[in-house]
Amino acid sequence: MNDVELEGFVENVTPEELEEKMKTLPALDVFEIGVGVGNAMFPLLRANPNLRFQCADVSETAIEQLKLHVDYDERRISKAFVVDAGERGCLVSMKDESFDVVLMCFFLSACNDAEMRDWLREVCRVWGDGGGALVGAYG
Repeated sequence: MNDVELEGFVENVTPEELEEKMKTLPALDVFEIGVGVGNAMFPLLRANPNLRFQCADVSETAIEQLKLHVDYDERRISKAFVVDAGERGCLVSMKDESFDVVLMCFFLSACNDAEMRDWLREVCRVWGDGGGALVGAYG
């Protein structure tokens, strides 16, 4: 969808009409690094039925809790796994340009400079041509 198609997309519509409109959004493959317990992912999945996620976090406990969440659905979250933020190339099993969007909410803020460079290289590799990255960071 381009900006012209999105103009007025949510204005002056009933909740039912909005729900129907949301079904027309394009399918997107999203990778979230630093997913935690899904505080960003689950609302996005609820809002857009056409999103598909893979996600990772450095905390095994967070991934365990994520998988216990009432909204965890393996049809829409195909992979949730633990990564070592300091391990260079830890996304090597993921294909180049396999995601439309990469989401990082405050993940990079927890990395040192070398880790941040490595992660940004990996993110650029796995996110597809024309895709986007959504980054939230402190400072």
